[in-house]
Amino acid sequence: MKKAYIGIIAILVLMAIAAVALVINRKDVSDTATDNKAVSDLASDKDSNSDNIASTTFSDKVSLTVAAASAKAGTSVTVAVSFDTITEKGVGCCNFSIEYDDSRIELLELTPGEIIDNVKNLEYALADSEGKISFIFAGENENDAISRTGVFAYLRFMVYENAAKGDVALTIADEGSFGDAALNRVEAVYTDGKIIVQ
Repeated sequence: MKKAYIGIIAILVLMAIAAVALVINRKDVSDTATDNKAVSDLASDKDSNSDNIASTTFSDKVSLTVAAASAKAGTSVTVAVSFDTITEKGVGCCNFSIEYDDSRIELLELTPGEIIDNVKNLEYALADSEGKISFIFAGENENDAISRTGVFAYLRFMVYENAAKGDVALTIADEGSFGDAALNRVEAVYTDGKIIVQ
């Protein structure tokens, strides 16, 4: 009888050891899967960052473009203002204006674009009675400089109910100035945009 008890106890101990080993093995598999996912995510992030860097076009000039968009009278429309090229030292500061026919459209909202990391560095002034938006971007240090191409700002306009059909020009005024992260003056090339009233 005593031997039977000892045998049962031995079997129970072996079962307990097997259960612990199974739990440890499952944890190792789970940890490995988590580690693999973390490595995969890290690689994906690196690829994404590499793609962003690779897609940025560098030049000795900056290229600023206002997009074209279509809208019906009485509706709103969003137009992007983008840097298509920047210098290798980025854009540390800039000021420029966009002019439009304020008898046909009205600016409702301005939203900073994705290439501006610190939105406090972007300010604008609206002279709606003159149909003019003036932008000022100034980084506090070199780390605040715009370092990639993309959307600088989104402009949401309302097209008046009585707006005549046809193009409303969004013209970048010539008096703008641009500087890189070291505050060296940089030449700029402009491409005007428009809202096509349908």
